[in-house]
Amino acid sequence: MLLSLLAMSIHLKTNLNNMRIKKISFIDEVRDESNDSIDVGVEFEDGYSYTIVVRTPEDLVEEMLQEKTNFLQPGTPMIVVKKLTKEIVTEAIKAYAEGEGYWLKLNLATKSMLH
Repeated sequence: MLLSLLAMSIHLKTNLNNMRIKKISFIDEVRDESNDSIDVGVEFEDGYSYTIVVRTPEDLVEEMLQEKTNFLQPGTPMIVVKKLTKEIVTEAIKAYAEGEGYWLKLNLATKSMLH
């Protein structure tokens, strides 16, 4: 486990250090801009690509109601946005990629550890 985390860390450092986004695309169709969850594909200029879950607060509340819980269960890392529009999702993903992309790297590392 420690070796795979170390290898993942080296991979992330070498491949995502610059975090220049080439393309952002919605993989799923948005049914409701204010209450939905979608997968979004992010392609970087170095050829690396990544899929991240983007959700709205209303979708999170709906999940808690369905599961009859007062909190979100641990699970897949995600980005939460007010509405699922191209503009807002792009703005959020670019914010996660700022600097050396710490937050995108953290999402990727966490997602890799879960699977």
